[in-house]
Amino acid sequence: MTLSFLSSHYIQSARFGSLSPYIKPYITLVLNKGYKPTTVVGQLRLIARLNRWLLRTDHDLGRLDERVLEHFQKCEQKKRRTAANGARITLQRFLGVLRDARVAPLAEESPAGAVQRVLDQCDRQTAVGRRNHAVLLLLARLGMRGGEVLRLNLEDIDWHNARIIIRASKGPGWTQLPLTAEVGEAIARYLRHDRPRCNCRRVFLRARAPYLALSDTQAITSLVRRALKKAGIESARKGGHLFRHSLATDMLGHGASLNEIGELLRHRSPNSTAVYAKVELTALRPLALSWPGGVQ
Repeated sequence: MTLSFLSSHYIQSARFGSLSPYIKPYITLVLNKGYKPTTVVGQLRLIARLNRWLLRTDHDLGRLDERVLEHFQKCEQKKRRTAANGARITLQRFLGVLRDARVAPLAEESPAGAVQRVLDQCDRQTAVGRRNHAVLLLLARLGMRGGEVLRLNLEDIDWHNARIIIRASKGPGWTQLPLTAEVGEAIARYLRHDRPRCNCRRVFLRARAPYLALSDTQAITSLVRRALKKAGIESARKGGHLFRHSLATDMLGHGASLNEIGELLRHRSPNSTAVYAKVELTALRPLALSWPGGVQ
């Protein structure tokens, strides 16, 4: 059986419905991968059953994703004995064809992946772009709050010991965060080449005269919104909290303890870390308060 035979025979005889335009690309794909035509026939029968199931359950093709396919596969296993792994591979491969054709939604992007895309899309060819890139790195890599970025003074950066002092919004308290090479290079580049010369001690200033500190957290929120829009990312979170949340979930995924996450984000309560990490409060161990020398 050849490509032309498989395409003409199965598109005409099997009822693929709205999936029909994507059968020939799928056949071409699997034949190029070395699958035998007899094996492809079995895969096409599975896709035909998928089509009938989608019609019966009134599922929209534009919302077809891994969760829908998993539901279909569970229904399949109740009716017949099918090789779970083989069916899963076939369905996932066919979903890839649909995504390439832009008829099925793209796979959900991980929060850490979305943040990196925002950083990559930041324009570092201009002074404003380099300033914004440094701000976004502080939010993304160190989990700083928008207000903490705004209050950062020149003397708060300890270049010799590679650390940043985070001062409390009220009172004399402070904490310290490590100044990573990536963040330090971005800040140094902004300070050396782009920051206007003035008497203001804040690190990040307006790009136009009068050269004053960025006014309030709304400035950070607007900066983040523009960056998200440029990167083509839709998110319910629009401000600096998006980056804190992403940092927490990324750390959790890489094996960091909840204690470590709570310390880095300077949480006073385990409840706060539970929100970011999306874990049950009953599973939390007591978190450390703040770093040595920090707000108690």
